[in-house]
Amino acid sequence: MSTITIVTLVSMGIVLISLFINWVIRYQKKTKEKLAEFAQSLGAEIDPGSWKKQAILSGKIDDTDYIFTFHVVSTGNSSVTYLDLKTPVSLPKTKLKARKMTRVNKFFDKMGLQNPISSGDMFFDDNVLITGNPEENIKQILYKPYFKENLKTLVSNKFEVTVNGSSLVASKVYNSRKDLDLVFIKTNLQALTNAAKEINSFSSQLNRW
Repeated sequence: MSTITIVTLVSMGIVLISLFINWVIRYQKKTKEKLAEFAQSLGAEIDPGSWKKQAILSGKIDDTDYIFTFHVVSTGNSSVTYLDLKTPVSLPKTKLKARKMTRVNKFFDKMGLQNPISSGDMFFDDNVLITGNPEENIKQILYKPYFKENLKTLVSNKFEVTVNGSSLVASKVYNSRKDLDLVFIKTNLQALTNAAKEINSFSSQLNRW
């Protein structure tokens, strides 16, 4: 390989890296500007983050704390960014996962290859796949219509929802063109905090029993 060819390839590599860095900077700037708008509208606080740290929006809805942030998962030569909505709950020794019921899930269910937890509501169960343990606790909290309503809102907006003892998390693959919308964020934060209240109410009942 000639010296000219090597120099050309190196130069092209430098240009591509520069373009990528500029794109990342513009992308982060746009995200931070949107989050600043959200913070002002929601009365929340914002940590703008940095090159290595994702931005965090934190606040309260009806005295329930929440966090809106992102996390990145590396998948070999690429990566996927997730949007996360989080709020604290108190439901010790209980794990729950809710996600959209797909045709594949329904096929596995009919074949007996998975064991979703039924809420007793056919319309809900046809759209939302619930797994976790202990099953009895999950079934009891699924008896709460308001909890199911808010859970379905999150799942219908492509969030996967998990409860793991001390936190309620709604996470989805981040779509920068659609997800940084104030109405979308408000709707899902409200659903998240409403669901958290139902969980904490149920937890209080368990402690009294």
